[in-house]
Amino acid sequence: MMTCPSCGQTIPDHTDVCQFCHAQLGPPGARPAEPKTGHGVPQRVVDGLYMAVSIYWLVSGLAMLAYLLLARDASYFRTLSIIVSSIRAALGLGLVLRLEPVRGIASFVCFIFIAVGLGAFGFWPLFVPGLVQHLMFAEGFAMLLSVLDDLLLVVTSGAMIWLIGETRTKALG
Repeated sequence: MMTCPSCGQTIPDHTDVCQFCHAQLGPPGARPAEPKTGHGVPQRVVDGLYMAVSIYWLVSGLAMLAYLLLARDASYFRTLSIIVSSIRAALGLGLVLRLEPVRGIASFVCFIFIAVGLGAFGFWPLFVPGLVQHLMFAEGFAMLLSVLDDLLLVVTSGAMIWLIGETRTKALG
């Protein structure tokens, strides 16, 4: 038995292609094929997207949290937003560190973020008041930022569900 130089899995001796990552193990000097995910996307692309979305969640959660803590508003909306921003920042940190329990929780929370985010646009009858929230609590540029934040949350949550499934659990190295 030998170890694949690309993914580290144990494979039979004298194998030309790794059965796990499909890396080419041909003659010396031959360039091994880049590992791909189950959907054929290069692993380095998936890992880069995973880190970009994770860092976005961390930074946007912290930025929104700082903004809300500095605001002098004492509304229900502010309290709820502080909780959501804290969850987003904590998940972003856990995802950056590739903590497996956080990755499992993040998949579930992503579904909730998608439902609430779509509800903010009135796409789900249970969350129609979300659209009213944008109109009541924000105006002008703040409303635009709030709508863009909800849209990005829906998109990045959907992307993160896919990325968690496609990324390896071992740390980047």
